[in-house]
Parts: sequence; C-alpha cells; structure tokens
Amino acid sequence: MNTITSDIIKTKAKELGAAVCGIGSLDLFAGENPQRDPKMILPKAKCIIGFGFLVPRALYFAMDRGVSYYTYTNLGVKYNDEEFAEIFLFKIGSMIEDAGYDACLQKSVPNLRVKGDKTTNPEVRDTYELIHAVPVEEG
Repeated sequence: MNTITSDIIKTKAKELGAAVCGIGSLDLFAGENPQRDPKMILPKAKCIIGFGFLVPRALYFAMDRGVSYYTYTNLGVKYNDEEFAEIFLFKIGSMIEDAGYDACLQKSVPNLRVKGDKTTNPEVRDTYELIHAVPVEEG
C-alpha cells in the first residue's frame, strides 16, 4: 500500500478541476442515523472527502438579468453534477485505489432520500426514496 496524504489528494483534486477539497473525520457522523453513516457503505473508511466545483459567474449574471436560465441549468448545474463530477470522481477514486485504499464514489443526488426519512431534502418535491436499500454487511 502506498502512502497517500491529504495534500496529495487536494493537489490532484485542484489539477483535475476542483475549486475546493475538504477531508473530514468520520467522527462527524457519531450518533447519526446509521443510514447516514459512511461506514455503512465502506466499513473500513478512515475519512470522508468532499469536492466543490465553480460555476462561471457569467452564468449567474445572465440568470439574474433574466436573459438566460437554460445555460445556467445545463452548464452550471447539469454539466457539473452529471458529466464533469463523474469523470472527476473516477479519476480521484482510481488514484486512491491505485494507492491500495478503497474509495466509494458518490456524486451529488439532491433529490435522494434515505429509506423512511421524510425530512431529507424537504425542499425537493420529487424525490427518490431508497426503499430497497440494504446494508452491505451486518450492523
């Protein structure tokens, strides 16, 4: 197993186009509902890593002026979430796994609810509920 540090991950994330990269302790999830605990997906996980991507200011300006909503939705949201982020996550995940660690890739899914939780993302009207979700192992 190769050593991989937070600096290596953050540097690679910026090279691949992330504006920000944060690495957090799984202690942040202590006492949470087990369905929100990353260890339910990856029991040997050591941390959680999040990334953020810029939306060009011109897209906001056009939307604020009422001259273009479509471009913001497609380039600012859809492209970032559904195209760029997926490729980015595969590259980062591959780097982590090539170093001998496990990586569970998850892109933003703003209208996803955990099973039975009606409070997750209450501002979203149409949601997908994980009704068939099962743990990866006991506990």
